[in-house]
Formats: sequence, C-alpha cells, structure tokens
Amino acid sequence: MPSTTISALIVAYEDPEAVQRCIASLQRQTLPPTEIVVADNHPSGHTARLLNGQPGVRVVNCGGQNTGYTGGAERAAESASGELLFFINPDATPAPECLQQLANELTSDPSVVVAGAQALMPDGRTNAGENPVHVSGLSWCGRYLQPRETGAPRDAFAVSGCAMLVRASAFARLGGFRDRFFMYYDDSDFCWRARMAGNRVRYCPNALVEHDYADKGAHKWLWVERNRLWMVLTNYERATLIRMTPLLLAVEAMMWAAALAGGWWRYKVRSYHDVARSVAWMRFQRKLNRYHRRIPDSELLPAMAAELRVGPMPLQRLINPLMRGYVHLIVKRART
Repeated sequence: MPSTTISALIVAYEDPEAVQRCIASLQRQTLPPTEIVVADNHPSGHTARLLNGQPGVRVVNCGGQNTGYTGGAERAAESASGELLFFINPDATPAPECLQQLANELTSDPSVVVAGAQALMPDGRTNAGENPVHVSGLSWCGRYLQPRETGAPRDAFAVSGCAMLVRASAFARLGGFRDRFFMYYDDSDFCWRARMAGNRVRYCPNALVEHDYADKGAHKWLWVERNRLWMVLTNYERATLIRMTPLLLAVEAMMWAAALAGGWWRYKVRSYHDVARSVAWMRFQRKLNRYHRRIPDSELLPAMAAELRVGPMPLQRLINPLMRGYVHLIVKRART
C-alpha cells in the first residue's frame, strides 16, 4: 500500500474513560494513525485535562461549548494534517486491522473517497455498517442485530459514521459535515453528496469496530427528523423533489403516526420550525450541490432504498410495494 498519513478524529463530550479506550485501540492498529485529534465538546474541558500531555494525542478546544458531533468533527478536521481522516466515535474500539483495511480501499482507487467499517455490538451482533438511505431520506442501521457479516468490500450508498475513513481533500472540497446538523445523519448526508459528486463509497465488512451505542432518548427525534428533511430538501434536484412529493407526504404521515404513538410529536413540530427558519441556508446548500454535482438523480435513485425497513412503522408493509413502483416510474421518466 502506498505511504499515506492518517489523522484519527474523536469528538468527546462525556465519558473520558471511553475516549481513553478508543485512543488505546487506535494506537494498537497495524496501520496506526499519524496523529490522534480529540475535539473536547464539554464546557468543563474535563476530557482535555485528562488527555493533556498524552503522547501522540492533540486536543482541540471547541470554545467552551457543545458544538455537537458535526461541529466538533469539523474543528478536528480543520486542524488535522493527514491525507485521510478517520472519524471514530468515542465509544468505539476498532479491531487491530480495521484502519489498514479501510485505508486499502482509498489508496488503491482515487475514485473512492469514503470507506466504512462494520460496527458490532458488544455481543458480536451487527450494530451498523452499510446503512441504507431510503428515497424519503430515512436511514437506518444496516443488518441491525443480525450476525456478523464477512466478505469482500463493496460499493455502498452510505456507511456508518461510527468508523468512517474519508479522503481529506474530498472532505474539504465537498464542505465536510454540515454544522447545523449537530448530530445524526451527518454520515448519510456526506455519503450522498460524495456520490452526487461522482465519487465512490465503499463498505468493508471485515473492517471491524465494536460500538457500545447508547440511546440518546426521545430528544434525538428533533435532530433525526430535522436533519432528514434538510438532507432531502437540499440534495435532490428540483424536478425530483416535485415528482417525489406524493411519496414524501406519505412518509411524513407515517412519521406523524409514529411520533404520536411514541410520544415525541413535540420534537416533530420543532423539526418543522427549524426547517422553516433555515430557508436561506438551504438555498445556499442547494447552490453548492449544483456546483459539485456530476451524477443526476436518475442514476442515484436506483442505489437508494425504495422500501422501508425501520421496525414497527405503521402501514409499512402495505405502502412498500406502492413506493417501489412509484420510484421505478420516477427513474424511468427521468431517463426518457
């Protein structure tokens, strides 16, 4: 493999012990990172004090405020010197050959700009990996709670940001993560924009990382639903948005049913509020996407999921065949 430099980037908020375990696992890699950059998002700076002076580790100050995962990741990336950026969650511990296998994908083919690992639960079952992105923007953990997968790397629409290696030049060129997202959907959104720009995303099942994921509670639905809408409203071409309107409205109705049943409808309302207040920002993001776009939606849509597989969503089985047929018609019409 050609010589390359890798910056491992960790966004820390709480649990500095988990960050220490993550750092130790990075230092045990068969291809260790050139540097480890930790963005300390906690106002107290507790993690920064614990890591101060640790060899091979550099701490980036986030201004004494919680800038979210996206803000912390952006600050870490801005200060990184590596040709490749390894975004790794603080509660994740990559297996010794994880980084080597991900780097092989990027150094062997310049068209590949993102490579993602298979994240496993502590009991060995799959947590995430090749994460489907539905045409409505909904994205979920691929093969969640299924047995560990093995196999050769393959192209994917999106991979999990839990352990994701990105070409630094492409990250800068495409504008990195969107700060406003705060957390959630930043990985799906970046992969979508990378694919839109004519680049490839690869999923590496044999690149393993253990991820002890903790649920963030009902409040996460504010970020999840708001960011999904931002992603859809800025990444699709205008003609696609118009043609997709009936399907998008059907999914909105399903999400409202889920929000009412789950008791998080207030966060759904707040997501609309945030979207309504960001029209100028969305217009600017659409302009950036038009500048970078090389692949039309008619070529991207077939790589996206046309059916929902997101647990007990109301009417999911009934509506899936209709959505699949509708997406087929949209693609067919766009290509004629």
